[in-house]
Amino acid sequence: MSGPKVSVYDLSPAARKNLNAQIRCEQQSLLCYDKANELLSIISSDLAGILPAIDTLEILCKRTGEGSELVEAFREIHGNLTKKLSALHAELCECKPVTSTKYTLTEQDLNAKREALNKLRKLLKEIEQQHGILNEAAQQIIKSKDSAVDSANESIANDISGVVSFALPALDEMDCDFEDERTELHKKLTELQKHSDCPQEYAERIENALSSMTQIERSEQFNTFVSISIMPLLTTCSEAISAQMQARQEFETALAEYNSLCQMCDVKPESYRFGVETLDVLNTAISSLEKMLVKQREQEYISTCVDEVMTEMGYDLIGDRSVTKRNGKKFRNELYSFNEGTAVNITYSSSGEIAMELGGIAREDRVPTPEETTILTDRMEAFCSEFAEIEQRLRSKGVCLGKRIAISPPTAEYAAIININDYNTQSDVTVAEIQASSKKKKEHKPKVLRKGEN
Repeated sequence: MSGPKVSVYDLSPAARKNLNAQIRCEQQSLLCYDKANELLSIISSDLAGILPAIDTLEILCKRTGEGSELVEAFREIHGNLTKKLSALHAELCECKPVTSTKYTLTEQDLNAKREALNKLRKLLKEIEQQHGILNEAAQQIIKSKDSAVDSANESIANDISGVVSFALPALDEMDCDFEDERTELHKKLTELQKHSDCPQEYAERIENALSSMTQIERSEQFNTFVSISIMPLLTTCSEAISAQMQARQEFETALAEYNSLCQMCDVKPESYRFGVETLDVLNTAISSLEKMLVKQREQEYISTCVDEVMTEMGYDLIGDRSVTKRNGKKFRNELYSFNEGTAVNITYSSSGEIAMELGGIAREDRVPTPEETTILTDRMEAFCSEFAEIEQRLRSKGVCLGKRIAISPPTAEYAAIININDYNTQSDVTVAEIQASSKKKKEHKPKVLRKGEN
């Protein structure tokens, strides 16, 4: 192939800003969609979970003869939430985001992505509101059920007392208060100890406190122990759990962002676990993926623009191929027809370099004949003026020259033959081979046929 022109192209500041904004919209849309989908699953599970509580409340209300209207109200709330959940799920399915394979860097396209993101955010907010309604209803149901249980127990006790009288010894009022307080503190400490975000050191301290508390028999000693040991432990342990919960939330938020970036970059995500890897480790991985994503999308956009320009200028794609060198470096080639028997080979490297070379088409690996070399030299010279127009059209799409690595002159030393058999050719395209015998050298530049021209 001859007269190679190797360049690295960048996006103009305006084009890069637009592209980055579109990428960010797509990523945020994926995050928003996944969070909404997860929350809908939680609501669905919680809805199913409160039904037994409503049924139990109904049984208790029948026993006491009170609260039937409350049961009906809870069933109505459950039914309304079920219908709303179904509608929100259908709406979310319609808003499922799709990452772009090709970008058009216009304000109109950016605004469309922003509108899609805002729609998802609005939908997520509505789902969160429904979740809040469900949580409030669940708390009311539990509270009503507990109240109904007390009423039922009292009713049963009254029924029994009407038949049999039990004479129970009176307990000292101070002893009752002492035991009640110990029971209440034991409950609070146990709840903290069993909390999933309770640090191990606090779980051990609580265990020791519970053991010491059970051995205290005097109320004065108990009050002193509570003041000096229990209350500070409750405070510091609650603070530690809150800090751990916040750290976990930050980690899970970062993990969701990491997974969305992996999806957009089409890479397999690594397994990150809270408490094993730190947030800094995860943020480092996120930063690396963000750079990879921007680079991928920029190269994809530049490649698309090159394809569009070649098509606009009348070149037809006749073949392509992907090549991986022994050193792992990857290349992608696209072959465009130039004139009878010649083609422009465009090579895209994984490092961002783009090379454009003109060659003669044949179905074997060989060097060009002297006659073919003459034809190829003339075609190279014609392509030089075409190349300038290619770059001009790229600039109009926001693609500008970043670095020129090589631009070789149209001389015979670069004349070469392209073996079309090395490419995946288009089934609907007829590929003409170079034929020097039927061509004569012309002093003027050969005309490049464009689409629509005779």
